[in-house]
Amino acid sequence: MKDGTFTLKTIDGDRAVVAYASEAIQSFVLSLPVRFDREGRLLYSDRNVIRAFQHGDSDVVVKRFKRNGLVKKVIYTFFRKTKARRAYFNGVELLRRGISTPKPVAFMETYRHGLLHDCFYLCDVDNDTPIASAFDHDDWDRPLASAFGRFVALLQSRGVIDNDLNQTNVLFNGKDGDYHFSLIDINRMRFFPQGVDIPLYDRIENLTRFTGRYDLFEYVVREFALACGLDADKTVEEGLKIKTAHDQNRRRRKQFTGFFKKLFRLSD
Repeated sequence: MKDGTFTLKTIDGDRAVVAYASEAIQSFVLSLPVRFDREGRLLYSDRNVIRAFQHGDSDVVVKRFKRNGLVKKVIYTFFRKTKARRAYFNGVELLRRGISTPKPVAFMETYRHGLLHDCFYLCDVDNDTPIASAFDHDDWDRPLASAFGRFVALLQSRGVIDNDLNQTNVLFNGKDGDYHFSLIDINRMRFFPQGVDIPLYDRIENLTRFTGRYDLFEYVVREFALACGLDADKTVEEGLKIKTAHDQNRRRRKQFTGFFKKLFRLSD
């Protein structure tokens, strides 16, 4: 099978596999439903599970996304692209636009009784450090924060809005103001044609998720504004309004969902 070709296999009459991979790794990809929980080195386990596997002379990272309930199974089978599929093609598009991300290797979706069961995303290993390590304390790294603001400006200049731009999803290496950034967890992206102006609200709102610290947020927004050629004071003022509203809405949503979770526990 050549790169860029879908393959569909039916197994035992009720299970199907859709894979997008090169011929060199196809057999490994198709074996994941059996070997994923038994082999590899566990890197992360929560809603999603991430493991590193050795394949040939190199390592590959495999992410299995959380299994969905019936309603979401229907949605992801018939109406929306799976997170694994989106991550793969988002990674390809990021690299095409000159934005660093671990190279996409493959994705796979498994279906049972006509509905999505599991989906996996495979990519190269990136051992760089999340920016959270430099930002999660009072003496946060100002040169890195400046560079991060410029990096977000670069992303947007290339038509990229990362809808999950938090501290654990941005990796970095370097020091003394010379930094390189890379994006992971890339299934939630918006791409605009390069050269098209992204609305200013969307550009600023894109920065609201990376920190809960308002001093750090203000500093990064100022650096971002300078890199974009915007009025720094006005951008910071608008950014603080957007950040405050975002955080208030987030707290309300958590209180709302927390109330119903507590209610359902009491009714058990």
